[in-house]
Amino acid sequence: MGAAPSATFNPVEDLPSLAGKVLIVTGSSRGIGFATLQHFSRMGAKVYMAVRDETRAREAME
Repeated sequence: MGAAPSATFNPVEDLPSLAGKVLIVTGSSRGIGFATLQHFSRMGAKVYMAVRDETRAREAME
């Protein structure tokens, strides 16, 4: 069910530049949220973390 994944899609090359964009990523202190934050940051976006635990957020920023 659903669409088959594309064998040719590369998110680093196929997504538009995020330079100058501002994003908020929830759950960004670990897991998928953290990986998403890292990717968006590498793509040039200014990314804000939305987290519940300040200690985990500080650890993620290091």
